Amino acid sequence: MFKMFTMKSLIRLFSIVTLFVSSQVYSQKISYRDVIGTWHNSDTTKQKLSFKFIDTSYLIIQEANGNSNRFDYKLITDSIKNKDIIVIKNDTNGTNSYNYSIELINKNILRLVSLDSYDPIAISPSEINKGIIYLSKGK
Repeated sequence: MFKMFTMKSLIRLFSIVTLFVSSQVYSQKISYRDVIGTWHNSDTTKQKLSFKFIDTSYLIIQEANGNSNRFDYKLITDSIKNKDIIVIKNDTNGTNSYNYSIELINKNILRLVSLDSYDPIAISPSEINKGIIYLSKGK
C-alpha cells in the first residue's frame, strides 16, 4: 500500500511540475528588459544596421551610411497570432508606424520579421533575408 501511494504521489507531482514548466515556456513573452541595449545586425546581408533601445519607449536606429534616427517604439502581444510585436513609430503623431514580429532566439539574438510591405527601416531587404533582420547583442 505504501509503495502504491508513493508511486501515485510521484506521478502526480511529476505531472504538475511538467504542466507548470510547459505553460511557463509557452507563455513567456519578450519584455522591455530583454531588449534594452545595443543590437547589431548579424544576418547574411552586408548591410550594417544597429538598433539601440534606450529605454522602454525610445530607440535609435543607425544605418550603414552612418545616419541615425530616433524612434518611439512599443512592445505588444498579438493575441490572435500569439506573437510578440514591436511597433516602431516613424513620426511623433504615430501616423507612420512599422510592425515587426519580434522573437528572442536566445539572450543574445533577436529576430525581427517585417509585417509591412513598405518598410524603409529594413533598408530594402535583400532577397536573402526577405524582410527578416537578425540582431546580436552588442557591448
